[in-house]
Amino acid sequence: MGPNTPSYSIAQAPAGAAAQPVQAPAPAPAPTPVAAPVADEPAPAPLAPPPVVEAPAAAPAPAAAPVTPPADDDFTFTFAVGDEIEVSVWNEKELTTTHRVLRDGTIPAKAVGNVRVVGRTIDAVHTELTDKYAEFLNDPRVSIRVISIWKDRVFVVGEVAKPAAIAMPAQMSVWEAITQAGGFNQGVANMRTVRIIRETSAGRPQVITVNAESVISGRARMTQLRPGDLVYVHPTNLADWSRRLNQLLSPIGAIVGNAANVITAVAVID
Repeated sequence: MGPNTPSYSIAQAPAGAAAQPVQAPAPAPAPTPVAAPVADEPAPAPLAPPPVVEAPAAAPAPAAAPVTPPADDDFTFTFAVGDEIEVSVWNEKELTTTHRVLRDGTIPAKAVGNVRVVGRTIDAVHTELTDKYAEFLNDPRVSIRVISIWKDRVFVVGEVAKPAAIAMPAQMSVWEAITQAGGFNQGVANMRTVRIIRETSAGRPQVITVNAESVISGRARMTQLRPGDLVYVHPTNLADWSRRLNQLLSPIGAIVGNAANVITAVAVID
């Protein structure tokens, strides 16, 4: 070799070994393309949709309190014969009076004369009285108050201490009515024969007999009354005979002239 010939260094193999050619490194394998899924392979399960969370139902609105209708929407109070009412005028004490409705349907209102009230409402009577008092008073303030209603009464007569018409509350028994009438006339009243005379819806009288002795002893129930009932307490037989005798003695005694004939007259009546 000449002096200008380039020299190359060759790796020396170990002694006694044959020289091996140096191979260039193999190129990196090309990336394997992603193959489409094989049709036979099951497709992956789709993701489940997120659970739907429902909003809580709105609380129901509280129910309105029930409205209790009046006992009788069609009822309108009107005055009747026997009702007791008070009429007053503010700041006029001398005009404050209490009246019982007369049989002709009027009340004798003070300073203005009779005013018809039967069949009329409180408002109607109030308006008329206000107009009448306005004729001589400046801006009269009239008030009307119902003290008692005659048709809501029971009548107790016969052998009681104080026969009376008694204002009836919501409920009243025969015993309560007799007690308010002063009780039985002891020794004269027949407690076993107390009559209740009641008018039926057909306008006919119905008679109910009550044994007050049985009620007191607990053997019978209390009988309840109705507005308008008449309670009549019979006298005992002896008292009844004695009363009729006294009634006959005066008009007949002068004619008959002796008690024996009066007794005969009573026997004939019986």
